[in-house]
Amino acid sequence: ISYAFSAGRDATYFAPEYLALLKEGDGNEYTKKDDSTRRKELIASAEGGIYKFLSDNLFGLLKADPKCTVFIRAALNCAYASVDKVKPVMERLSDIASDKFVVGEENFVESPAGHQLLKKIIIQDKIRHSEGGDTFSKMLLDQLNAKNSLESYIGCNRGAFLLVTIMETGVASLQQLVKDCLKQYGKALGAQSTRGAELLVQKLNLHK
Repeated sequence: ISYAFSAGRDATYFAPEYLALLKEGDGNEYTKKDDSTRRKELIASAEGGIYKFLSDNLFGLLKADPKCTVFIRAALNCAYASVDKVKPVMERLSDIASDKFVVGEENFVESPAGHQLLKKIIIQDKIRHSEGGDTFSKMLLDQLNAKNSLESYIGCNRGAFLLVTIMETGVASLQQLVKDCLKQYGKALGAQSTRGAELLVQKLNLHK
C-alpha cells in the first residue's frame, strides 16, 4: 500500500534494503500488468478505509510521531486517489494547521515535520488547480481568516514561508486570496525581520 500511495520506488519513502527486496520480484512470469495499473488497483481496494482512518485520526497521528507526515504527504499528493476521499483529510489538516499558536513555543507550523508536510501539500496545489480540483491552500487561507490566525503565520519565519509557497504556486486566484487576507496585516508584516516575511513582502509587491 505504501508503494501505491508514494512515488513507486522513490527512495524518499523507502529504505534501500526494502527497494532491493521489491526488485527481486521484477520480471517474474506472473507479473502481466504495468506499474500504473497495479498501483491504481491497489489504491482502489484500500483507499476507503485508509482515508477515513486518516481523517478520523489525523491529529493523533501528527502528535504521536512526526514520521507519520511522510505517509500523510504521500496520501494527500497521490495522483491515483479519489478526490472525494482525499478532500476530507485536506480539510482536517487545514483545520489543524490554522489554529492560533504562540511563536517560539511548540506548535505544528514551526515544527520541521509539520512545516515540510504543509509545504509539500501546498506545492501540489498547482496540479490540483490545473485539474479543476479543490486546493489545500484555499482551505487553509479560509480557515486562517475565519479563526483570525494569520498573525501567527506572519509572526514566524516558517509560517511566512508557507504563505510565500502559496504565492509561488503561480495560481492567480490563490495569489489574490493571500493579498486579500493580508490587507489588514500590513503593519504587522512590515514589523517582522525574518527572511520569510521579507520574501512575502517582495511577493506581494510583485503581484500588486
